[in-house]
Amino acid sequence: MEVEMMRCAIILVLNYLVLIASHPLAAQQPVDSIEPRAVIAGVKQVLQQDYVYPDKAETVVQALENKRQAGRYSGSLSAEELADLLSQDLVEITGDFHFHLGYAPDAEVERDTAQIDVQTLQKNNFEFQRVEILPGNVGYLRLDYFAATDDVFELATSAMEFLGNSDALILDLRYNRGGHLETAKLIMSYLFPGDRDQELFDYFYNEDGKTIRRGQWVLAGLPGKRMPDIPIFVLTSTTTFSAGEWMAFSLSELERATVVGQRTAGAAHPVDLKRIDDNFVMQVPIGIVSGPVSGTDFEGLGVAPDHEVPSHRALEMAHKLALEKLVETNPAGDARWYLPLLDKAGVTQSEIERDIRDVQGVYEGRKVTIESGVPVYTWGDRFALALEPLGDSLFGVEGTDDYRFRLVRKNGKVTAMERLFKNGRSRVYRRIEE
Repeated sequence: MEVEMMRCAIILVLNYLVLIASHPLAAQQPVDSIEPRAVIAGVKQVLQQDYVYPDKAETVVQALENKRQAGRYSGSLSAEELADLLSQDLVEITGDFHFHLGYAPDAEVERDTAQIDVQTLQKNNFEFQRVEILPGNVGYLRLDYFAATDDVFELATSAMEFLGNSDALILDLRYNRGGHLETAKLIMSYLFPGDRDQELFDYFYNEDGKTIRRGQWVLAGLPGKRMPDIPIFVLTSTTTFSAGEWMAFSLSELERATVVGQRTAGAAHPVDLKRIDDNFVMQVPIGIVSGPVSGTDFEGLGVAPDHEVPSHRALEMAHKLALEKLVETNPAGDARWYLPLLDKAGVTQSEIERDIRDVQGVYEGRKVTIESGVPVYTWGDRFALALEPLGDSLFGVEGTDDYRFRLVRKNGKVTAMERLFKNGRSRVYRRIEE
């Protein structure tokens, strides 16, 4: 991968370090030949050249030295144990959870591990977990990592093309652990017009003692259809990390998306992996990303949602909000038809159980039986579909959005089953007493 592409990424290198630690070439080694003072000197050099706050390097290193002199790194430690202690101390001293040291004594480890990482991503479809159309023509994309754009361009653009005819879109970043900003930019570009400039991020980073500044802008040319006007909802959780947070933050600042879920992790700084010496590598925060409107970031704070709900309920909430927004903008559209699937507030379990019990029976040309607790609608003595109780005597039908059933009650007794069509028509099937 080109160096420039690497600089355009917020990379969660911790996964890479974990892979290094598990590599057979990186087996635990005693510190006998490793001098902690020399390792700290290597840390100092990296901090001075690449740390986002190089002016703090002396203070950080002096704190490490104080711990060394107090015996913190003495005794029969393995190299990995020394790396873990230094990692813990760097986080404690700086307050930045990005810091991490790894023991990687052989250059082959880095090359092998990088290849393992790509293979792992491939097996997981590069973390594109779900792409689908939810009821009401609401698009849904769950993406758990932003892999390098070179690896996922076709996959990402195909996913966005698939979603291109949606009336609203939900981007699920609840479990997104970060990755490459270039790929986040690619996906976000579909949500804006391509005929005018729009900055998404502005950032600087340090590299070998030099400060480099640049911005990320909406791409002008994209395959497929853009979605510049549809409602966008972004799902977040406490584990939404790094580039995933930046997507939520930027879209929120630009008033292009509604954030639903929980406050994110607060890991705003871009990081890079630097070699300290022949034995150790270190993940170090190298820069600051700024929002396109405020010019600020969320380091240590996280991104606050517009609608705060537990993460496991965020998708249901966002889907409901999307349908309500579509009803608001187009009252004559189909969105209202789908709201009962989600708007079950106030529906009790006893009501559901009553509806299941009462729907059982024979109706004109059809019948409903209960099989393993599930109501099953049968007609023509051979065709059968399960019914889903929605509350208020209403039932959805397996495999179709075109119609539903509602029980007709008179004096508390079911007298008929009304078939309600999405286009507004209806038909009543009288209940036949057995």
